[in-house]
Amino acid sequence: RRRYNPNIQPLAVEAAYTLVGDRRVPVDRSRIEDKPLASTPFGFDEQRQVMIPFAEVEVGTAVVTKIRRVTTQVALPGFWSTELLFGAPARQRAARVTIRSERPLHVSTNDPGGVLRVEQAPTDGPTTVTVTLVTPVYRFPVDEQDVWMDYESVPWVAVSTERDWVAAARPMTARYEALLAAPLPPRFEAIRAKAAAVADPSERRNVVTSELAAQIHYLGDWRTLQGRFVPRALAAIAETQSGDCKDFAAATTAILRALGERADVAWIRRGFPYRRLPAATPLVGDFNHAIVHVRGADGERWLDPTNATSFAQGTYPDIAGRPALVVTGAAPTLLATPATRPGDGEVRGTRIVRFAPEERQVIDGTLTLRGATAIGYTGAELTRSKRSIDYALAGYFGEEKDLHEWTLDAYDLRSRVVRDLEFRARLVQRDAPMRTSAGDAYYLGGGGRAVEALLTPTTERVSGLVNGTPYAFRSTTELRDVRRIGDHSLDCAVTSPWIDFTRTVADVRGGILIDEDAVLQQAVISNAEL
Repeated sequence: RRRYNPNIQPLAVEAAYTLVGDRRVPVDRSRIEDKPLASTPFGFDEQRQVMIPFAEVEVGTAVVTKIRRVTTQVALPGFWSTELLFGAPARQRAARVTIRSERPLHVSTNDPGGVLRVEQAPTDGPTTVTVTLVTPVYRFPVDEQDVWMDYESVPWVAVSTERDWVAAARPMTARYEALLAAPLPPRFEAIRAKAAAVADPSERRNVVTSELAAQIHYLGDWRTLQGRFVPRALAAIAETQSGDCKDFAAATTAILRALGERADVAWIRRGFPYRRLPAATPLVGDFNHAIVHVRGADGERWLDPTNATSFAQGTYPDIAGRPALVVTGAAPTLLATPATRPGDGEVRGTRIVRFAPEERQVIDGTLTLRGATAIGYTGAELTRSKRSIDYALAGYFGEEKDLHEWTLDAYDLRSRVVRDLEFRARLVQRDAPMRTSAGDAYYLGGGGRAVEALLTPTTERVSGLVNGTPYAFRSTTELRDVRRIGDHSLDCAVTSPWIDFTRTVADVRGGILIDEDAVLQQAVISNAEL
């Protein structure tokens, strides 16, 4: 497979064949496919993909391709970069890459194991960089779960025409500012007027982003070079009622500025967990999303108006704890969004479990979602049926596979603004106790996904471990009209840099009380820590 941008980077397959010993088996050119590639929801670019089918491929054969790709325009004026990874995701036996430039090049290298030879001459003026893989390498995990690949363990070379992002993005600042200086279209002026009546800064920003989400639907357009990094005019966004992340960010910034806020567009790499080459030199692939940076009396805030929800009082986990390039204002500035902390989100659950005839459990429960943990259900009634939501919520209180019936008290999930949520439910599910010589046993569980992750085998593991978004969890379960056999303590506790967990099991009047507390401290556990 080969990917390319058809608008600025035409690609041609000049040769393709399988090498079986000394015999060449050419690829049937009529079977080479060249098709559009579906873009990610927050992508900056349009791409196509060429797929080349090779014949007579087996162990010991080799496939050979000769590709010519001519880039006619660059994404950012006067800026070019490339990144070369070796041994991931496939084993590489040998490689040699030559880059010639009439401008000076800046090179960053990571070479664990000493498998690369990087040569640069001269270091200023017209430059040639040669990268040679001198030793076969394979650095990709196999048969490991919750994989986190640390780029420090992979050989790579990053090459750029600029030393830092401030210089690379400077030409974009004037283009963005010209677009933001345009008068607000009537549709956006109405949003500004509605937000102006709200005194609280976070609530005012939530009005802006939630109204935009209600009136503008997401539609990316990267067919032109300008569409890759530069938003459309405010009037065009309002008229078409559609836009991508850059358009949402530009419209939000313009409205907030009209409200007197210090707001700017920023680029970021969206996704959880954050994964990016830690190169000192700037790379085009560093950013794939546009957001809004706001500085006010309540501090520094990062808004992501592309989301269907509004969370101005916090930072979405998929943009938290990573570099962000503020591209508007006086000059580009490289900053960082705050990392998600355990206190930014909390799940609290209480359950009363009664054991009924015919092997049934009747469960009454309350679920509270606070902060970032409420994002998933915010505005759910705008896109999902009530029965679908009820079924998903019932899973918090019981086992989905065992449910017979479930009902929830009335709730309202039509607002796009993230608020703390509370749900009350009653459900009936199959009672499937463990049969023991002492009687029926009730399984206490493994402490949740985060605690179970700590049981991952680490012997010979080569990757890190994705632990999940940091948050706090508290659960109280009361088993009614049952008693515990024996007096052995079932209390337990785990304390670590990654997660803290405690469980207490106590006999109470009329039953048994089980309390669990968990705090997930860290999103990723590095291989070195394991």
